[in-house]
Amino acid sequence: MIKQKNYELISVFFILFLLAFIIAPECYSQSFGKNKVIRKEFDWQTYKTTHFIIYYYPDGEWLVRTMAEAAELAYVKISNILEHEISKQTPLILYKSHDDFRQTNVILEPLSEGVGGFAELLKYRVVIPFTGSIDDFQKVITHEITHIFQYDILYKNLLAHIYTGEFLSSPPLWFIEGMAEYMSDDWDAQGEMVLRDAVMNNSIVPLSRLQDFGPLGSRVYLGYKQGQSAVQYLLDNYGIDKLPEILRELKDSRTKDMDTALKNTIGIGLEKFDEEWQLEIKKRYWPNIADKQDPNFIGTNLTKKDKNSYYNYKPTWSPGGDLLAYIAYGFEYDEIIIISAKDGTIFSKLTRDLYGNIYNSIREKGSGLAWSPDGDKIAFVGRKGGNDYLLVVNVITGELINKIKTPFDTAYSPSWSPDGEQICLIGLKNGGADIYTFRLKDEFMTQITSDPYDDNSPSWHPSEPKITYSSERNGKYKIITIDLNAQESRQITYGDQNDIQPSWTPDGSKIVFSSDMNGIYDIYTITADGQELIKLTNILTGCFDPALSPGDSQTLALTIYNNSKNHIYVLKSKELLNEKIPIAKQEEPQEPLEDIDDRSVRGRKYSFTFSPDIIYVNLGYSSGGSFQNTVQFIGSDMMGDHRFIAGVDSISLQYQPNFLVAYYYLKKRADVGSALFSWNDFYIEGGNNFWQRTTGIAGYMSYPLSEYNRIDLQLSRYFRSIEYIESVKYDYFYDEYIEEIGSKKSDSATSLGASIVGDNIVWNYYGPFTGRRYNLSIEKTLKLTERDVDQTNAILDYRKYYKLGRRSNFALRFISAASVGKDKERFYLGSSFSQSQGGFSFNKTLMRGYDSKYLYGNRVGLLNFELRIPFVDELRFGWPFTWGLSGIRGVAFMDFAGVYPRNPEADDVYGEPIVSNKGFQPWIDDERGLRLLDLRSAVGLGFRIGLGSMISLSFDFAKPTDLRKFGDGYKFHFGLGQEF
Repeated sequence: MIKQKNYELISVFFILFLLAFIIAPECYSQSFGKNKVIRKEFDWQTYKTTHFIIYYYPDGEWLVRTMAEAAELAYVKISNILEHEISKQTPLILYKSHDDFRQTNVILEPLSEGVGGFAELLKYRVVIPFTGSIDDFQKVITHEITHIFQYDILYKNLLAHIYTGEFLSSPPLWFIEGMAEYMSDDWDAQGEMVLRDAVMNNSIVPLSRLQDFGPLGSRVYLGYKQGQSAVQYLLDNYGIDKLPEILRELKDSRTKDMDTALKNTIGIGLEKFDEEWQLEIKKRYWPNIADKQDPNFIGTNLTKKDKNSYYNYKPTWSPGGDLLAYIAYGFEYDEIIIISAKDGTIFSKLTRDLYGNIYNSIREKGSGLAWSPDGDKIAFVGRKGGNDYLLVVNVITGELINKIKTPFDTAYSPSWSPDGEQICLIGLKNGGADIYTFRLKDEFMTQITSDPYDDNSPSWHPSEPKITYSSERNGKYKIITIDLNAQESRQITYGDQNDIQPSWTPDGSKIVFSSDMNGIYDIYTITADGQELIKLTNILTGCFDPALSPGDSQTLALTIYNNSKNHIYVLKSKELLNEKIPIAKQEEPQEPLEDIDDRSVRGRKYSFTFSPDIIYVNLGYSSGGSFQNTVQFIGSDMMGDHRFIAGVDSISLQYQPNFLVAYYYLKKRADVGSALFSWNDFYIEGGNNFWQRTTGIAGYMSYPLSEYNRIDLQLSRYFRSIEYIESVKYDYFYDEYIEEIGSKKSDSATSLGASIVGDNIVWNYYGPFTGRRYNLSIEKTLKLTERDVDQTNAILDYRKYYKLGRRSNFALRFISAASVGKDKERFYLGSSFSQSQGGFSFNKTLMRGYDSKYLYGNRVGLLNFELRIPFVDELRFGWPFTWGLSGIRGVAFMDFAGVYPRNPEADDVYGEPIVSNKGFQPWIDDERGLRLLDLRSAVGLGFRIGLGSMISLSFDFAKPTDLRKFGDGYKFHFGLGQEF
């Protein structure tokens, strides 16, 4: 399970981001982002325990007692170790499935399938889905409750910490997450594998660099395991009593400095502690080299040359034994690839044309995919629009043959029947993961198992009506077989280990599976009667997904983890150990099967109440002689369905304070909101310097069509007053005179706007990496009074990203905007200021190399090309304290822009005479060659410094060019925010 971090502040930042949309409702802020699609209404109930309030809905009622018991046990354990009590009951929000969990409004950012739960700082809420395994469920509960203890100790008086800004500092993530993993006892063979692999490949990241997990890139799980191992070493060697001492030291430190905390508690700093810990894990793992098989020197790595996918898994043989199909997952998407079983030559990328249209992700759990007995079809489970579909694809043509919508919260792990007429799979429904079969000709479904155990990886016998599968018994997975005719099941393996991913050998006499019985996942076979156990591999790291070649069983296909990546291997029979392992037969007591009705609870109806999320007060003074006093309040209900924002911002140089009051209702599929606002802005437009005050009311609705596309609607009424501080006597753009300084104007508008937004961007560690996004917006003002402005605006913002390698890409952006009507709008492309007089805004400079006076008009076009490459991964500094900068990238760019009408007073930056023309003339081509005229261009270089959460500092040096010569000097541009 990969968990993610820092969700406690995302809600706040997302709300503040929405202010840009509400504060100036006549503006289009070109917002993008994937959508959270709410597909159901939750009838929330509450159930109280000594230290917790559990929020649940009827479908998950049977899990409430399990959550309550696990939470109270976790509380006692953590409280005793940390010597701390939480003064109020902690909210636990329970979702019965991961798909329901992804609809939560506790945080507004869309959640990926890799997020297994989270704890947030503002209301101490813990939000957890059930994914089928009771053992995992209990571990996640303990992990997240540990975070609540950490928050309560480190930020007890949250309001005070917010006021001082201390809440923006945090202890290093390796320590925070490592402690939570330690408390949850989440240490298993998979965690050992990831840490051992990093040690063997010399890729351990020093703890001093793990303030966050950014330096790890995609290896986030390694950060959790490094942290857990380091915390375990700390407690084993310095005593468990040091844990609360370190937390108290961090509590008293405004910067949460771990180096000082360690020096004051264990007598050594972070660097020395890191050296000790790394030496310890090297001593533990390096001896394994002597008696284990190194993945670099065994078998044939069929995916070694694959540079695009990070993970390759679930190899499945074709019936003829000459091909293998597997699932590949990289930055872009999941896909099924078919390769030669001999040398890995790619036969086809089977599902590439289905991605996006038929599925958005592949359920890889269990077997992942299955090849039909006749060799013509491959079956897998794909997720699309909140539903799981059983998909059957023709191997040769890639044509979709069957698409069956499953009635489950989650479905996975298909397997064909010997006659090719049925497919069995796992369906998670109402908290139970059971085996079901689908008859393809009529989609008739039959339930095979019905118990509270977490069943996984069913495999149909090659010739008999039998299925083998793994099932969680007493916290460990064991191999089970079931006779479909007799309806009898039998446990095949026993012991204190996990036996997973079983499949029948081609002759049906044995079962091949992966097991951690020696502390490392290796491949074994066991006879169907459970009497003979054979060990096939002795891998240094770990291996999974075993499948013997059809017919002769002479080749083993499997997945081996090596150097932070999964690869598909084949091992010939002579490379297999074939070591007989003695079986210590022992009958294990079975867990009592509880009736779900016996787990029912008597809860109370959830009552909606507002409470503060954050109250922010700030006093400031600028060198220009202005005082600023800001008060912001953000509140919500426990579920985050109702959001309320209020803010006042008073600046001494302004006539009146700014204020905003807004409300959002997010419980339904369509998000709606309203706002009352009044805002001052100061602008410099060429020769005009003026104050503008905008006051009004706005209504908003956003309807997601899918995860990637939505429609936004907005209706606003505002009043605007403008006072000129300095002015030119003649404004060419509006063709009017401004007689004197201090003259005033006022107008108003009723604006109706609509946008179609699409975003399927795949992000890497630094920003948008591949995919496309667009925003097509239309705004029309309604002439209700004499002084109302009359204008219609249309804006298109289209962006496309092309992957050039694993870390470099090429970005393209095209923007076109036009305004018509009596009071047509100005659009600014070259200004760094946020807004023009008419109200349209871009957040950052769009056309580099120019000042605003060159590039504004009521019809504009922009084209940006940008090459983005890694430059410096991380810089570390030791003074005045240890700190670093990460994600420094270089960019090379070329920009083009055109505006109409052109300002005739603008100087020609190339020293060429201005050619008089009434229309828009992009370029001229004479005896001297091509030269841009009304179309402007600039080239340049720059760099970006990542600040986390996809925010970066940008520094660009641009030089204008007309393609014939360059202008004089360079123009420097600085920005803060997301890249386009």
